[in-house]
Amino acid sequence: MLADSLTRSAELLPLLKLDDGPEAEARAREAVAVYDELLAEGGDAAGVHTGRALAGLSLGAALALQDRHADSVRPLGEAVAALERSAAGDPVLMGRLGKGMLMLGDALIAAGRGLEASVVLHRGTQVIEDDLLSAVAHARLGFCRTELGHHEAAEDALRTADQLLRGLLLTRDSTGDGALHDGDLGAMLGDVLRGRLELLKRAGHADEAAQVEADLRHYTSR
Repeated sequence: MLADSLTRSAELLPLLKLDDGPEAEARAREAVAVYDELLAEGGDAAGVHTGRALAGLSLGAALALQDRHADSVRPLGEAVAALERSAAGDPVLMGRLGKGMLMLGDALIAAGRGLEASVVLHRGTQVIEDDLLSAVAHARLGFCRTELGHHEAAEDALRTADQLLRGLLLTRDSTGDGALHDGDLGAMLGDVLRGRLELLKRAGHADEAAQVEADLRHYTSR
């Protein structure tokens, strides 16, 4: 109970704008230490491993909030690995796994480890079930691959992100729910289309580039 409470408070403090990282980090580290002690004493219940993983995600988030991305890689990597072993069949844990993979990918990119980030993000595109998180994963994978010079693979990922984001925008428009990630969706789609446009022009695909350019004008004028 103590470790779970520490993990929750480590997550809530930054969300409530009560902390910019250090206090959340301290509480997450204490939670990790409690779970490690339980494991050392032979506590091998699934809940202990899951709690330890969620505490690791909180620690990674607190470190990233302080721009300590290289430091956040290890706790995030351990948490993602643990959740991959235990999250199957649990929608809530699968959601945490997906977010953890995105956090780990971001941390690796910020730490200058782009090739490792592309591996994590690619795995994320295979695991994540939520359309919005999947669109984010594909977009970040596409941009990461672009930086690595893997242009054809980057276009594949960005094309998928493009399709998913358009589907989400159509859902928003058809339901009339303007609060459905409105500005964020449009901004993300604009970034994805710009990324695709650059890659298509570089590859000499003039016709497809012209269509993407027209789509970009359409969606950014909304």
